Amino acid sequence: MRRNAIVGGLAERLEVPGEALGELRVQTAGRTALVENHRGLLSLGEESIVIAGGRGRRLTLRGTGLRVQAMTKKEMLICGTLQAVEWD
Repeated sequence: MRRNAIVGGLAERLEVPGEALGELRVQTAGRTALVENHRGLLSLGEESIVIAGGRGRRLTLRGTGLRVQAMTKKEMLICGTLQAVEWD
């Protein structure tokens, strides 16, 4: 079972938000992706962006014209044409 499934299930059972358990989350809508609970950028390019998560996890967004629109300590807004979201 994948860690995100375990953490997500645990968060539901405990009735706490996933971010309280340090879970890296991504929500996509149209040409944007909102990444929550990130640990920073590992790689930045117009065709791929690699984002660090907790416990060695990595999230790779692939597409065209990708850019970081906004970033805070906990959230990152990615814009562009998204083609794939990959977890490592």
